[in-house]
Amino acid sequence: MPTVTTYDTAGSYTYTPDVNGTAVVECWGGGGSGSVPSRPAGGGGGAYSRSTIIVTGGVGYAVVVGAGGAGVVSGSSNAGGDSTFETTTVVAKGGSGGGSNGAGGNGGAAASGVGTIKYSGGKGRNSNASSGNYGAGGGGSSAGIAADGTTGGTNGPSSTVGTAGCIAPEGGGDGGRGASYTADTGDPLSFADPGVQPGGGGGGKSAVSNGNSTSGAGAPGKVVITFTAAASGGGNLTILGVG
Repeated sequence: MPTVTTYDTAGSYTYTPDVNGTAVVECWGGGGSGSVPSRPAGGGGGAYSRSTIIVTGGVGYAVVVGAGGAGVVSGSSNAGGDSTFETTTVVAKGGSGGGSNGAGGNGGAAASGVGTIKYSGGKGRNSNASSGNYGAGGGGSSAGIAADGTTGGTNGPSSTVGTAGCIAPEGGGDGGRGASYTADTGDPLSFADPGVQPGGGGGGKSAVSNGNSTSGAGAPGKVVITFTAAASGGGNLTILGVG
């Protein structure tokens, strides 16, 4: 029976199978954080990469789970980190933070990742073209196991209400809701939501009076390894041409 090992906290790990076998390695990159006024946009979602690899029992393999981009009170937003297996054997790129020019952050690009199967993260939603009293853009979703992440679109909010985060395809993480423009510091809608793991982009921060609130943080990525023991024999690290 296959055994599943999940790494869902940002950081570095070592995966060591007990015996020879094959490992289906799935990686999601971290989501980018939303940006701040005057034109607050959503962060981009993380990409997804998958490969099936022959692994050797007793050998340690390096695993990195990309961090989500930290939310900010002011200044530039933050990109999500890449998630990797053996540094360059499987790579899923993190999403970009929301742009200071009102453009939603780009999702992690499948073309820049490494894997037999790859999908891009969704772009965060733009802010409104005006710097007036509008809500902020929501975050893009991360990629799913069989589809690109959901993109927020090019049009920003047309009212004081922030836009919802993008809903992810199967296996991905949703984007965070953008904050609404309101002077009521007790209104929960005045705070941006973080992205949902794995790799959802954070929502943008609106121009509200509670100035110490942050933009929505991007969610951490994730690495999932599904291992099946070999009947006999073994070998070195090999990438198979299957998903």
